[in-house]
Amino acid sequence: MSSLKQVVLVIGPTPPPFQGVSVLTAQLLGSVLAKEFHFLHIDTTDRRSMANSEHLDLNNIYLAALHGVRSWWNMLRYRPDIVYLPISQNALAFLRDSLFMVPAPWFGAKLIIHLHGGAFDRFYQNANVLTKLLIRFCLHRVDLGIVLSEKFKGIFGTLLPAERVAIVENGLSDEFRDQDCASRPMTRDKLRVVFLGTMMDAKGFADLVHAVPFVIRKVPDVEVVLVGDGTGFAEYAQAQAWIAEQRLENHIKFVGPMGGEEKKRVLLSADVFCFPPRNLHEGQPLVIIEAMSAGLPIVVTRSGAHESMLGEDGALYARDRDPEDLARQLVELLKDPDRRRQMGARNRQRFVQFHTADSFAANLGAAFNRALGISLSTRSRTPQPNAA
Repeated sequence: MSSLKQVVLVIGPTPPPFQGVSVLTAQLLGSVLAKEFHFLHIDTTDRRSMANSEHLDLNNIYLAALHGVRSWWNMLRYRPDIVYLPISQNALAFLRDSLFMVPAPWFGAKLIIHLHGGAFDRFYQNANVLTKLLIRFCLHRVDLGIVLSEKFKGIFGTLLPAERVAIVENGLSDEFRDQDCASRPMTRDKLRVVFLGTMMDAKGFADLVHAVPFVIRKVPDVEVVLVGDGTGFAEYAQAQAWIAEQRLENHIKFVGPMGGEEKKRVLLSADVFCFPPRNLHEGQPLVIIEAMSAGLPIVVTRSGAHESMLGEDGALYARDRDPEDLARQLVELLKDPDRRRQMGARNRQRFVQFHTADSFAANLGAAFNRALGISLSTRSRTPQPNAA
C-alpha cells in the first residue's frame, strides 16, 4: 500500500448489537488514531440478538469461514503492519479467532490481541487438550497482548510473558457535562435505581429484580429501571412473570434498549446505578464507565476490574447471587444523599482522568507503536497519565 502510514488490519465486530467489544471497535475506527494509522476492517458482527452468541450453528460456521477468507485476502493484498484482534474466552470463539491469528506472521504482520474479559486463565485451565494446544500455538505467535488493568497483567501466565503484555483501560466519549452531573437532584418523590446491560443471568439483572422486595421494605418510594435487551433469553421472560406475580409493576420497569439522548436522560434521572454481574468473565464493563461519566454512585459485585475502577469510595460492593445483600447496599445509598453525591463526584473524576475516549485512543496507539518498535518520544502525541 502506498500510504506512509502503518497499516492496521482491525478484525472485530461493530454495533448492532451493542456490546462492549463492538462499541470499542467502532470507537477505535473513528478515533484520532485514524490520522496516524491506515485502518482496514474485517467486520465480524453477527447481527442477530445476543442470545445467539457462543452457540454453534450453520450461520456461525458460515460467518467464521467468510471472515477468515476475507482476513487472509486482506493480509495477502495489503500486507498490514499490524493485525489487531479482540480475542475470546470460550473454545468455539477462540477456534474462530485462530483463523485470524495463525496466518498473521506469514504475511509479516505484528499480531496484537486485545482481551476484553477477565477469565482467560480459567478458560485455558478448563480447556481440553486439543484446545490447550491451539491456544499455546496461537499465543506463541502474538507480539503484544493487551489487557484491561494491572490485575490482569499475568492472566496469560507463561503463554505470554509480562514483557509482551500492555495495559489499555477502556474509555468512552464524554457525553455529560460536570454541571449536569453536579446538579442532579438528591431528593424527589420517587428515588430511582438504574441498570444497564443485557437481560441475561450473567449480568445479574435477576438478582436486582429479586432485591426489590427487600429494598421497598426500607425505602418504599423507589423504582428500578432496567435498560437493555432481553430478546431470546428465558431468564428475561421468567423475571417478567415473577414481577407480575409479586405485583411489583409500580417499582420495576423494563424499558428495552436505549441509546443517545434517551439513555443520557435515564442516567441523569438516576440516583444510584446498579450492575451486579455473576459473570467471572467480566473485565471493565462499559456500562460502569457510562455510569461514572454520568457522575453516579454505584452498587456492584467484586468482579473483574470493578475494584480498581471504582475503589472503595466510588461504590458499595454486594455479594454476587445474593439479592438480600444487594438490597442492603442499595438501601444504604438510597438513604444517604450526601454519600451519593460524594461517590458520584469521585466516579466522575475517575472517568475524566482514566476512561475517556481520548485516553483509550492514546494508550492503544502507544501499544501499536510498542509492537512496531517505535518509541513514543519520536511521536508528537503526549502520553496520557495511564498510558501503557
